[in-house]
Amino acid sequence: MGRWLGALFAVTGIAGAPCLAETTLDAEIHWITKTSEAFAESTRSGKPVLLDLWAVWCVPCKEMEETTYRDAAVIQALEGFVPLKINIDANELIVERYAVNGFPATLFLDRDGGEITRRGGMLKADALLEALEAIHAGYASYLINLEKRNDPLALKDAAAFLADVGNEGGAAKLLRGALKVAKKSGSAAVEPIELDLALALLGDGQTGAAVKTFERLSVSAADGEMRGRALLGLVRAERERGREAKARQALERLREEYPQLAASVQSEP
Repeated sequence: MGRWLGALFAVTGIAGAPCLAETTLDAEIHWITKTSEAFAESTRSGKPVLLDLWAVWCVPCKEMEETTYRDAAVIQALEGFVPLKINIDANELIVERYAVNGFPATLFLDRDGGEITRRGGMLKADALLEALEAIHAGYASYLINLEKRNDPLALKDAAAFLADVGNEGGAAKLLRGALKVAKKSGSAAVEPIELDLALALLGDGQTGAAVKTFERLSVSAADGEMRGRALLGLVRAERERGREAKARQALERLREEYPQLAASVQSEP
């Protein structure tokens, strides 16, 4: 674990935090209130951490505690997670570390404190369950792929997991690392990784950088399907930044060269 996590352990927590116990449908969630205990349990159990950031003065935090976290299905789903609850007024370090600006905030973290994804604001049970199920389904494979630092395809798969659960920024970071490994090794995965990176950047709001890659791959990619997917991304990116003339131009080319892909694009207004 990094230095920031060690410092975090030293200043975080409320004395007398309960140990993890088996949750039953008629019981409350057994929250841990110390980061050191939570991440140690995550490492031991192989479960991701659900971090609930709350404050005494936060009305939606209390509402979420009294409704969402008392839902039987949520309690059952959280058996696959390490539940960590932190009072933000007692720990500014964790708020700064994860750049959290609004509360309540629900963060999903791996065993080393890396962010998997987050959800902001008051979450109802169905919204939280959707996130819990998606993260639980892919977390074990994510950890395995993450450890293969010299395997660009494994890192690509790890990034796909982050993108699927809504963390396009984290996916882009992983893909940049995967791209370096792929280029160094002369892997055939360079262009597929570049396309995934452009899609992640687009999802993260970095449309300018995404457009450059889409434009290049739509012309130079060795695989025809990839050129088509790059054109499809280019249409989306140009629309998102309000450049309708450019979007129409890319869409016309898509319709001419890849009509099946073009059929999935909504007609421009």
